[in-house]
Amino acid sequence: YTGYKIIRKSIAGMMDEADIELLDKMVQVLEENRRENWIDLHNLRVIKYGSRLHVDCHLTLPWFFNVHEAHQEVD
Repeated sequence: YTGYKIIRKSIAGMMDEADIELLDKMVQVLEENRRENWIDLHNLRVIKYGSRLHVDCHLTLPWFFNVHEAHQEVD
């Protein structure tokens, strides 16, 4: 059983299988920290590299934001 779990987890990582629990936690964090000017957030991907997470998504902001304002909003 233990061997199966190790192999299953390794294969899931190589096959880009979604970690539903991790995605749910990430969505919760984003919702708790959502800003007023965020129009849409989509194409969310969370990639795990060992103990580190890489978060990638598309964020839609108001059309009238300049590049500096957009960067401030994202930071």
